[in-house]
Amino acid sequence: MALCRITKIEPQRRRKSRFSVFVNGEYSFSLDAELLASVGLAEGQEIDEARLEQIRRESELRYARERAYRLLAVRDRSEAEMRQRLTRIGFDPATVEMTIGFLKERKYLDDRSFALRYAQSEVAVHSVGRCELERRLRQKGLEEGVVREVVGHLLPPGEEAALAWQEALRRYRRYRNEPDREKVKARVVSFLARRGFEWPILQDILERWQELEQQAQRELGEDGESEHDIG
Repeated sequence: MALCRITKIEPQRRRKSRFSVFVNGEYSFSLDAELLASVGLAEGQEIDEARLEQIRRESELRYARERAYRLLAVRDRSEAEMRQRLTRIGFDPATVEMTIGFLKERKYLDDRSFALRYAQSEVAVHSVGRCELERRLRQKGLEEGVVREVVGHLLPPGEEAALAWQEALRRYRRYRNEPDREKVKARVVSFLARRGFEWPILQDILERWQELEQQAQRELGEDGESEHDIG
């Protein structure tokens, strides 16, 4: 059985809580202070290669988990996003997959929960329709089944239509000083299409355009009266 000699152990300059281990005069790997103490490595120690590799692997896994925790502290992530970031950092595929499994087992990664939270935020902040919401969820690397389940739960047809109507009113009010009413209509519908609302919903808004104009003008009038009363 081949033996290796630990020739030097020194703290890293940028990460004082981690130590560089040199074997037979050359840098081999780094590990944190807690692991260093628990495995009992010391300068001048002779150790077999298999045990050294075991320590190196354990150190790699601990560091990958640490980096994953730091990523999750910034924001929630899907499995695919976490896998991509850990790979980009430089962890090998086996370490990445073991870390993903560890996080999933402890519910730090849960694609369905992530998808629902993300979708709720996108709808609340950006008022997107089904098509756009599905596109954004797919960009997060989520499985198709998860995407459809979450979007179907959050934006059933009636809810999507109501959201589109409110967005159309809001957009109409923005163009209230535009004299060309056909241009206003085109701009509102174009905006809703970019937000991912489906054609049947847009068609319904076009068919009810006069109703939408009347409601928007009525609400604008009420707002003006309220401001006058306050003044």
